[in-house]
Amino acid sequence: MKLFGFFRRSQKDQAPEPSPEDFGKLLRTLRRQSLETERLADLLSAERTRRRQEEQNAAMDAAEAYFYLFRALQRADDLSPRTRQALSMVWERMERLLALLDLHMERNEHVPFDPRIHEAVAGEDMDGNGPVLVRDIIQPGFRTSAGVIRPAKVVVSKSNPSESAKTSGDPS
Repeated sequence: MKLFGFFRRSQKDQAPEPSPEDFGKLLRTLRRQSLETERLADLLSAERTRRRQEEQNAAMDAAEAYFYLFRALQRADDLSPRTRQALSMVWERMERLLALLDLHMERNEHVPFDPRIHEAVAGEDMDGNGPVLVRDIIQPGFRTSAGVIRPAKVVVSKSNPSESAKTSGDPS
């Protein structure tokens, strides 16, 4: 066991015992470092949030522009089936991009009106006794898993219960 004795410090090599003042200085330094670490974490979190919002805003702008383009082209009578299929494929990719950013676009017509995600800007054929349906999308809305960013601006109408069963499918 002489070998281990070699690694022991001699009395003169040992550091002096810290004083209570030294402990106080150490605690104050640790508190400052902790506060600075929290401040930096808050700054980093704020920067991540800002970047995420910029990414979401850019994606929403692109999706909304494509919504209007898609809508205009879908209403054209002379589109080939291949062109319509290509437009639908682009929508699928756009929706995947939005999903990566935790975004969902409210763009479906002929679905029940939901005041949490729709804002009715006009009503047509409100004489029926059926449910209130989204008849037309004026401006698409967006939501995340946290909630609605912007409700879809829609035209609503009431339909008879027999009509609502026919039109409740997703046209997109």
